[in-house]
Formats: sequence, structure tokens, C-alpha cells
Amino acid sequence: MSRRLSKLISLSAHTALTLTLEKAAGAQTLVELVSARHRERAATEHARSHREQAREARKVRPAILDAAAWHAWFDCSAHPNPGKIGIGGVLESLDGDVVKISTLAGHGDSCEAEYLALIAVLEAAVSRRPAPARLVIHGNSQEQSDCD
Repeated sequence: MSRRLSKLISLSAHTALTLTLEKAAGAQTLVELVSARHRERAATEHARSHREQAREARKVRPAILDAAAWHAWFDCSAHPNPGKIGIGGVLESLDGDVVKISTLAGHGDSCEAEYLALIAVLEAAVSRRPAPARLVIHGNSQEQSDCD
């Protein structure tokens, strides 16, 4: 709207934008309008993030865990794919101690990242020597057939 206003009545881009924003703000000041928009975005982003975390937790963690085993969960990201990769994992001992892994892992594709995340939780388990307990590993990769 501000671009059209600028062209129609020969205003500077800054002046046209200011007028457009003031009209949108109504009785609010521009500072109040911008602050309200920032709060709305932050609340929306927080809610989206919380929903995604809850959805991922439901996908990966089974409802019933083997109480006689250590458990490890792993996942990764590649953005873009291939691109920067990150890995994450959680290792939980029999007595409920938790080790969290979260790190950038360089450059690669999602298959490489999945393998690196799996290796990271395996190394964490080996360093904590879960023997004689069993280790159950949980992953959510849907790309297993695509990874060589």
C-alpha cells in the first residue's frame, strides 16, 4: 500500500510507509503497533515450537519402556539437504540419569547426519558402560532405504 501511495501522490517511500502504518495503527502509536506485532509473533512462535516438540516426543518415545534397559534416542537435521547438519540425542540410564547430546556436525546430507547422531549416542553409552544392562535405541528416520 505504501508503494502505491508513494507513486500516486509523489511522496517519499519513508513518508508513505509512515502514513500507511499510522493508518493501520489507528489510535495506537507506531511503537505500540510494532510492539504488539512482536509480542504476537513471539507468542505464535513459542506455541508452534511447543507443538512441534510435543509432536516429535510422541513420535520417538514409545509409551512403555523396557525398565531393564538403558534407552537412547537420536535425531538430526540438515538444512538445506545437503547443507549444515546438526545432531541430537538423549541417553537414559536404568536409574533415570539423562545425558543430552546436541551439536553442529559440519556439512552433509540427512543420511550422514542420522548416522552421526546414532554414533554419538552409541559413543555416549560406551563411555558410561551400561553393561550388563541392555541398550535400546530409538530413532525416527523415514529415510532408511535412501541411506547407503
